Amino acid sequence: MENLQTADTDKTSDSQQNEQTTETNTETDTGNNTYVNALSDSTVAIGASLQNMQQILLGNMQQVAQMTLSMNTMMEEMVRRAISIGVFAKASAPQAPEAEESVGSLYSSVLRISVTNNSPIPLVNLKASLHFAQRNSNSDAAQSKQSVRIASSPVCMPASSEQETSANVKINPVIEFEPLETTTLLPVDAGAQDEGGSSAVQQESKPTNIGTGATAESAVCISVDALKQLDGQITVTFISPGTGTPLSVNHRFGVHLMHLIGGTNQRYFCAAKDVARKLEDHSIKVPRLMDSPGPSITIDLAYLRNAFSVPPVDGIDVGSVFVLLSDHNSIMLGLRVSSIDAGSQHAECEWIGDRDGAAAVGEPLSDQAASDVIRLLSQEISSHIC
Repeated sequence: MENLQTADTDKTSDSQQNEQTTETNTETDTGNNTYVNALSDSTVAIGASLQNMQQILLGNMQQVAQMTLSMNTMMEEMVRRAISIGVFAKASAPQAPEAEESVGSLYSSVLRISVTNNSPIPLVNLKASLHFAQRNSNSDAAQSKQSVRIASSPVCMPASSEQETSANVKINPVIEFEPLETTTLLPVDAGAQDEGGSSAVQQESKPTNIGTGATAESAVCISVDALKQLDGQITVTFISPGTGTPLSVNHRFGVHLMHLIGGTNQRYFCAAKDVARKLEDHSIKVPRLMDSPGPSITIDLAYLRNAFSVPPVDGIDVGSVFVLLSDHNSIMLGLRVSSIDAGSQHAECEWIGDRDGAAAVGEPLSDQAASDVIRLLSQEISSHIC
């Protein structure tokens, strides 16, 4: 009996131990699951935070990139606007042909080019490109070939300001253009149809640098064999200080007939009181009055004084003559003052002229060509009315 009671007691003790062990294991598993779940939640939260931080960082980087791009764009535009380009044209003495086979340059104009850097950033690897095209005209006489030659060299240029018309300035070109060989220039509408020439010529300068507040100048001589207007454009290219990409600034100008006619001793003023005397003693060429004077035009007297270098002390009276010579085609044109307004600001002028039979380097102008020259000159001069 005692043995049976002992056995029952042992079984009861084992059963209680098993139940305690099971409860302990259950508590351990529950604790582990809670830890794993907490760790998983933390990992998810950290991942979400990292993703959010990544998006914020990416957004900030995009904003910085956009701001940098905007700043570069603003800086480039500031530099562009701070570049000042000037072109001052003045008729020069024509250049004779160097050889019989070369084309004679009967009309010449010197272009004084200046590029000023007003920005606080130096301009690096700057180049200037000159582009010329023959101006369109409805006249058949103007729709013909024109030979053009461009040269760059240190020359004396007339001052660009009206107050210093008598002064000369020595220009040592910082912007140097390679000489352009004689090129046949065709009207724009015929340039693509004729293989013997092109509708435009373009010449590029050597690269140079311009510092802050500095000005680079160049003197370019353009010579042509036909009296026709040219449309010109100068393009200045340089390297962007922010992105390193090329930037450009354009400036359009025109080479007019008044820029081609009247080099040394070919454009001058003859006062009314001296016309008769100088016609008699032949001390100076003055156009004789034609039987039927040409068309009258109204001209600003200040423009005439500047264009013909009339000193301020010389008066402009009725009967005075502004002379334009062209020995190349034996033609002499003049503007004779027929009346002056009450304020002495504008004058009514009529065209006079004759052919004196002087030796001509080129072919004489036909009547139609002479009429075209007078018409184009009238358009140019009459446009300067203040």
